[in-house]
Amino acid sequence: MSKWEDETFADWHPRDVRRLIRAGELRDRPTSGMCSGYAQANVTILPKSLADDFETFCSLNTGAFPMMYRSKPGELTAPPLAEESDIRTDGVYSVCKNGRILPEAGTLLQYTEEMKDMVTFYTGCSFSFEGAFLEAGVPLRNVEQKLDVGIFRTSIRCQPFNSFDCEVVVSMRYIPADKLETAFRVTHWTPTSHGAPIHIGDPAVIGISDLENIDWGDVVKPSPGDVPAFWPCGVTMEPAVMSASPSIGFFTRGTKGCLFLCDTKTTFVKGTNMADTPSVVQISQNPLLYSVASENAVGIVHELERLILPVREAQNGCLSDVHEEGTLLKSALSLSHASSIAVVAITCPDKEPSSQKQYEGLQSAVAITGMLQALGKDVTVVTDETSTKHVENIARELVHVGYLKKAFTVLPYPQNNIASADRNMPLQFLTEENDPRKPKFDHLVRIGSSVQPEKSSNDTQGIDQLFLVKLPWIKSTGIGADRSDTEISTDYTIETGVYSSWALTLALLVLNACPIHDRYRRRSVGAAKDMKDATEAAISIEREQLALSVVLKQTNNREILEELQFSAEQKGVITAMRNLAVLV
Repeated sequence: MSKWEDETFADWHPRDVRRLIRAGELRDRPTSGMCSGYAQANVTILPKSLADDFETFCSLNTGAFPMMYRSKPGELTAPPLAEESDIRTDGVYSVCKNGRILPEAGTLLQYTEEMKDMVTFYTGCSFSFEGAFLEAGVPLRNVEQKLDVGIFRTSIRCQPFNSFDCEVVVSMRYIPADKLETAFRVTHWTPTSHGAPIHIGDPAVIGISDLENIDWGDVVKPSPGDVPAFWPCGVTMEPAVMSASPSIGFFTRGTKGCLFLCDTKTTFVKGTNMADTPSVVQISQNPLLYSVASENAVGIVHELERLILPVREAQNGCLSDVHEEGTLLKSALSLSHASSIAVVAITCPDKEPSSQKQYEGLQSAVAITGMLQALGKDVTVVTDETSTKHVENIARELVHVGYLKKAFTVLPYPQNNIASADRNMPLQFLTEENDPRKPKFDHLVRIGSSVQPEKSSNDTQGIDQLFLVKLPWIKSTGIGADRSDTEISTDYTIETGVYSSWALTLALLVLNACPIHDRYRRRSVGAAKDMKDATEAAISIEREQLALSVVLKQTNNREILEELQFSAEQKGVITAMRNLAVLV
């Protein structure tokens, strides 16, 4: 039994713990929980011929590689980070030769000659914020259980640069649901320690099938009410270095939780305004998913929602009295995370082909599709077979007049290659190979009223069948639904027609312009989104009048043409919403 077995080293100075590591007394101990309040660093040592490429790779993937210090070639100390240090002996290392991991090296003294031509990189580690967690009242389950954190490979790809190309590795911590926002804020304000989580909730979303099937570290048990949260991890350096296959390279054994202890305190830069204060929002229960944006952005989206709630539907004259507060925010966050979206335009065969309700629905579809395209989403408009050519003409004309950059894809439902008698017709349309685990779309946006609301769900015909198939990996938003549409349910329902579509487009703009949401959405990989196209796609009186003219061009009904010009009320709502959105 080691004389240090019961010592946590939480109150020790890093210099003193480094001396023990140098003496070989703590080489099997994870550094998690040690030297509370002090920074810890992952260490990567590479030939100087790869140093510039690796630094660029780090700058493109700052979540996994928050740079603390880059040494000069052959430098064995880290003057800004620690006194009395020797990188050869003050850590526990793995050795990589030509893309292969060798047995543990212990110290690097035997490689002194090679290191004269090598550069050492010190990057931040999530162990550094553990003291701040405890001060903020956030429990650390792994410390309670005297374990290392669980570490997992993911399906998230780093932004590659030259020979460096790999998946992001994450560390997982169980956080009580009521402490998620606190945990997010603490780590958001410690950017040199990997920053905030890049995913909260169901691990399958980032390619982790089983939280007890760890790749490195230890299996930590949750307490009731805990939610898994995932941070970028410095262990990403292992697959990164291996991908480059250097003739020789070294890195700290982050897979065993053994890191370099710094004499510097953890950098904690608390935000002083709402734009830098994160707000965590649960957007789904099945699967369990959370998203995040700044308090400022969230507040603007709530204001957009409040603007549209009093608006009456032009056709049925009813208030949106069944609207659930916060739905606009949750729908916009869910859509922001989606990559493939189907905008389902419900036509009204029980009305005249040139009816006001039908054209308002198309106007809504056009506005939403324009913003989603501008945000880089793969968008398909789904409509019934009799309307397909009509909607394709509108798409082409929208490109011709400059409203869209490219025409959206239009698909009829049901498709000709699916037998109408096939009971699995909706599932076949929405998935690959009829497999619920392989959805073609991440989100469905339903625009319009139900065709036959008096029928039971067993009798529902046509395009609304798509919304009777409930798959956890396809979320849905309903816009312009009547209160009589009781048989058709969507995850997020906003009942105020074209006003809702305008509010949703601006909510998407506000969220994607928010740096906190943007980082979380892209998992801290790559550069911030260029918002030029999305800003140009934001609604304005002139832009929506152009879209309306394209939609109305398809009819020769003079009465409808006059009736569907923008009213003073509509112009006022557009102006008020746009003025709100530009505040972000």
